[in-house]
Amino acid sequence: MTTTPTAERDAERATEPATDPDTEREPTPEPERTALVDRLRAAHRLVRRDLLLQNSLFIMGSTALMGALGFCFWVLCAHLFDPAAIGVGSTLITGGSLIAYVALFGFNATFVAFLPTAPDRADRDRQINTGITIVAVASIVGAVIYVIAAPRFAPELLIIRQSPLTVLAFVGLSAATALNLLTDSFFIGMRSARYNFLVDGVVQSGIKLALPLALVGAGAFGIFASSGLAAVAALALSLGIMARRFRFRLRPAIDADVIRRTFRFATTTYASSLLNLVPLFVLPMLVLRELGGAEAGYFYMAFQIAMLVNAIPFAITQSMFAEGSQHGADLAALTRRSARLTAMALVPCVVVLIAANQLVLRPFGGEYQANAAGALVVFALGCPAVAFNTWSSMLVRLSRQLTMMVWSNVVYAVVVCGLAALWVDRGVAWVAAAWLVGNLVSALVAFGAFVGRDRASDRAQQKRMAVS
Repeated sequence: MTTTPTAERDAERATEPATDPDTEREPTPEPERTALVDRLRAAHRLVRRDLLLQNSLFIMGSTALMGALGFCFWVLCAHLFDPAAIGVGSTLITGGSLIAYVALFGFNATFVAFLPTAPDRADRDRQINTGITIVAVASIVGAVIYVIAAPRFAPELLIIRQSPLTVLAFVGLSAATALNLLTDSFFIGMRSARYNFLVDGVVQSGIKLALPLALVGAGAFGIFASSGLAAVAALALSLGIMARRFRFRLRPAIDADVIRRTFRFATTTYASSLLNLVPLFVLPMLVLRELGGAEAGYFYMAFQIAMLVNAIPFAITQSMFAEGSQHGADLAALTRRSARLTAMALVPCVVVLIAANQLVLRPFGGEYQANAAGALVVFALGCPAVAFNTWSSMLVRLSRQLTMMVWSNVVYAVVVCGLAALWVDRGVAWVAAAWLVGNLVSALVAFGAFVGRDRASDRAQQKRMAVS
């Protein structure tokens, strides 16, 4: 039997294995790409499981975004305002921040320490409303005192009294700043630092960056108002999220039982926080008074850039505090992990900041490159000391060595302010050196107390085992 060529070709096609056209076109995955995807998936799983790392990343991300947009804010201000206006405006921002932190009365720490273990939502809401009420009243009183007293120390600050509107604006914006700090602590305590990224990193920083162009005619007070109005927007969003996501009901009131339960912890952490804030208030005022507005502007700019790096240990230790406040927390493991995370993130940033200080300052202009570089390098060298101090202080707080926490901050405030007063005539770099030394000495005191307590606890345990 004979076959035609066409029939032979059809038979050959019929015997060939069937193939999927899409499969033929799909390239074989590259080993490197597959390995990268696997690593990314593993990292994602690690972050989801490790709440210390997860919340640290959100806090650091929030701080980094605030820092980046804050950097742009000060670059913009440096081009819109002269150095003297920058010095006065930055001092007002520092003053408003000081009022806010003073008005917290330790409730920022108690929110992180006590809200995770609240027995029910009603008790949680009583704690929050008590904190909001006290902080609101205290910040208003503190702002009024500042308006009266601060211009007597630095006459350049008389601009806050130039009209009833500026007085009311300063008081109201300072109160909003305080309440926004308090709501930040709520999110950290509830292991929801992702909202801090949205509220502070995106909304507050974005609005703050946009406002100087609109408020340039207000001079130095416009710089302060830009920061304060951004805090108002952030506070409104925070309260909305708390009501919608956490079913919080805002009912201003003071609950006596809440005060009784949290009093000792709140008062000791509050005293410690106040001492920690003293140099932040004294140093800019000291530079403004002794060296003038322009030098205060150079000092503040260098300090703010360094604080972007110092935000790394702050973020990690805040997350460490939240995790350490949970039931059954392993403090030893948290200590080791937080130290490793801090070192891995901090050291490269310090090296870059020191090596590229002129490049970092270039966007601000030649005046800042010439006059702020020395202070910036010294502040960068002090970042590891700040990290050590922040970490050691958190260890003391978590181990409930509350008295020692206060004393370590007494050492910090006395050393920093004392050395700054002695060295300020030598220039802003020497004021930065006082900051470095004070943080290092305070860290050694706090860490020594923590290690001493740990060893004493081990010896006591060994004695009990020997007796049994």
